[in-house]
Amino acid sequence: MSLIKTSLGTDIQDLARECVRLGISYEDAEEAWRREIVGAFLMKANGNQSLAAETMGVHRNTMARAMQEFGFKVRWQRRPKAERKKEDVMPIDTDSIGSFDHALFDHALAISARVHYGQKDKAGEPYILHPVRVAVRVRPAQLRVIAVLHDVLEDCDEAIRFALEAEIGNGLGSFALSGVQTLSRRGGEDYQGYIDRLSRIWWARKVKLADIEDNLDERRHAESGWKQPVAMRQRYIWAKWFLERADLLDDQTAAGSKLCKTPTSETIESAAFDRALIEFS
Repeated sequence: MSLIKTSLGTDIQDLARECVRLGISYEDAEEAWRREIVGAFLMKANGNQSLAAETMGVHRNTMARAMQEFGFKVRWQRRPKAERKKEDVMPIDTDSIGSFDHALFDHALAISARVHYGQKDKAGEPYILHPVRVAVRVRPAQLRVIAVLHDVLEDCDEAIRFALEAEIGNGLGSFALSGVQTLSRRGGEDYQGYIDRLSRIWWARKVKLADIEDNLDERRHAESGWKQPVAMRQRYIWAKWFLERADLLDDQTAAGSKLCKTPTSETIESAAFDRALIEFS
């Protein structure tokens, strides 16, 4: 916001006053502003959806929804095969992904605390304690930035989600944005399909396992006396088994054989995150 005030000066204030003078509602003004912003970034990217999303600091799926909402045509551009590097599909070594960034984590924690402010878990405890515990559990330590944000995009409306993705992308980078977006349930995605999708991505497994382990920890409900429903607990136990099984299979698979698998949307998504993780390191 300070950058907008510094760059635009009184222009944006004049625009707001003109909207008020003309009787334009807040909803109409917000929609028009979003449309112009999305259109401007698309124009700068020459219509390339992925490039526009990256420049704007939002996930490509968010950009796609905005383009559909405002009637912009999608133009997908994929790099020629000759330009794609081996690292694009090579999972990185979890032992060499760099050190934990305290400043980045502090920023992520501040966002999470603001989003979850006033929320309570099923036992009546402040909800923010859950993502903090998940962040403490997860290894390697760099994944703590994603872990503390893993629930911020859940159950929020489109406008809030759009703003949060922009804030995370601009403030924390593609490293955090790709992670949080991937860990969020997608529209129409059932729990089994969700866990199956995460099981194919090494870093998503690590964060989700830490999340499930905290949900299964009965000590967090000891004081309140809240009892976890049997069906809920069984679901968590199944998901934990499924993800741990995927981890074990990965450990038993030679690194070279992983590169021979048919590429899927999940492996492409994981490779994109791996590149961002390397850049962050």
